[in-house]
Amino acid sequence: MKHRHRAVVLVTAIACAAAAATAQQTRDNAAPVSASGSIAGTVLVDVAERQPARRVRVTLTDLARTAPGQTTTTDDNGAFVFRNVPAGRFEVQAFKNGYLRASYGASRPDRTGTPVVVTDGAAVRDLTIRLARGGVIAGTVRDARGRALSGMTVRVLKLGYSAGTGEPTLGVPDTSTVSPTDDRGEYRAYGLPPGGYMVLVDPQLSGRAGGSGDDIRALSSADVQRALQTARAGGASPNAAGAETSTASAVSSRVNYAPVFHPNVTDIAAAARITLGLGEERAGVDVTMQFVPTATISGAIGSTTGAVPTLLAVRIVPTGAFAEMLAGAGLRGFSTVPGAGRYQVGSVPPGSYTVKASTGYARGAPPNGPTVSASVDINVSGHDLDVPLTLQPGVPISGRVAFEGAQPSAEQLQSLTIRLLPPGTGGALLPGGGGNVGADGRFTFASVPPDVYFFIYSWNAPGAGEKWTIKSATANGNDAFETPLRVNANQPVEWTIIFTDKPSQLTGTLQERSGRAATDYYILVCSADRSRWTPGSRRVRMTRPATDGSFSIKGLPPGDYIVGALTDLETGEWNDPALLDQLSKAGVKVTLRDGETTRQDLSIGK
Repeated sequence: MKHRHRAVVLVTAIACAAAAATAQQTRDNAAPVSASGSIAGTVLVDVAERQPARRVRVTLTDLARTAPGQTTTTDDNGAFVFRNVPAGRFEVQAFKNGYLRASYGASRPDRTGTPVVVTDGAAVRDLTIRLARGGVIAGTVRDARGRALSGMTVRVLKLGYSAGTGEPTLGVPDTSTVSPTDDRGEYRAYGLPPGGYMVLVDPQLSGRAGGSGDDIRALSSADVQRALQTARAGGASPNAAGAETSTASAVSSRVNYAPVFHPNVTDIAAAARITLGLGEERAGVDVTMQFVPTATISGAIGSTTGAVPTLLAVRIVPTGAFAEMLAGAGLRGFSTVPGAGRYQVGSVPPGSYTVKASTGYARGAPPNGPTVSASVDINVSGHDLDVPLTLQPGVPISGRVAFEGAQPSAEQLQSLTIRLLPPGTGGALLPGGGGNVGADGRFTFASVPPDVYFFIYSWNAPGAGEKWTIKSATANGNDAFETPLRVNANQPVEWTIIFTDKPSQLTGTLQERSGRAATDYYILVCSADRSRWTPGSRRVRMTRPATDGSFSIKGLPPGDYIVGALTDLETGEWNDPALLDQLSKAGVKVTLRDGETTRQDLSIGK
């Protein structure tokens, strides 16, 4: 991904000592403070006149999630105030229709803001948040003959990274970016934040492509000649061989509309990437629709047990290097419900796919119940394929969570949920249920298709997510924390996840050479081991320095790291190895030890 308006800043280390984990424990045991502080500021429209932004919704969020959030509205002077604020670190954001989301201290709209530090009883004043209008991408959709097409659904998609897997993906930044073309074939997406975009026209959403019965047969010159001969002969076929040839031609010459990326390509690897600046308007981003040869994929369904369940779904999903981006764009493939032991999916355009059958995806399947599945990789090139599927039982996962240090209550344990995230799905979690932790600390997935999985976890109990951090995870004796969880056929999984209330932690302050807090930067930490620079790595983290220049990152596995500062950083951009390579040359090396808090203060420049 191309980086814009971002530079890795040279930083130097300020001598400091490592602090033991007991310091963190002392803070955890400190007496609660009263909610007697306040935060006040002004929201402005980001134009030369610096006009006050009236009636803007402003939110206050406790970054530790231990205090409830607050919401207020600016007055006629654009002013806002939050009262009864407890000590802590807070995010302040402003929202207004027609403008981009703005966070206090963010270098650009839709970026992470600067945490506002409030001490007990302190009044934080004179915060300024600037709202900016979004950019625009507009164009026309035409057919192969240059005629405008109305009613075509256009998706303007922002380049980014998956929050779950770290893979490059596409997403819809706003509802205004999905719209049909008008009677002139024109579309206009507005309210766009700066960044990289792709434009996609999906005929499925537009009702221009359907099942195999909707395919169009592309006539060759030989087909036309045979038709003319038939007409001259009074409707009788000139010979039987000709009829057979015509039938064979029909099998391999069906076409249909396919999803097309700007300017006129069906292969996402060749799609144009549009870089949009703040408030920039880009016209002429046109798309020309195309017919492509299509195929029908079908086959018989069998089972290792001899029985084929009724609650079964078959999906044909894209695979390969761009699977995550296609899923993020909404191109998740095709699905059908089989009957009489067979399935059939038509109008499949060329590409690499995996045919997947599973009861876990079928409507009406019991939550966290037994499943069967099958998976076969295929390449489609316009010719029909017979792909038989053999179902096999899913793999059970028996898991438990354990805690080092303070132990959670039964109620807190039951608020913890583990979820599996297959790669290349656009962030879609594995369906079928499972992963709910019980009062005894155990959880199960009754039946999981063999694959590799990332995992995420969440707490519903207030403050639990701040108190406990994952330290390690092992499955069948193998690491499942820094590498994906691997589920092999016919191998039940024993999975243990260890949480701790004393994680390795990196703290410090970022300051300018004058000694003043440097708040307009991003702090990025990555492993000193380049082999760890993989998408979704647990050893790469980002944070923002607070209003006093302080920063803190906890939960990094012990080891050697590089820490540095950047002028700008898009969400998920830290998954780019090229960026981490730049950081490794300008950052400072630190070593984190298990259960200890390491302090490393930084200064901008030499």
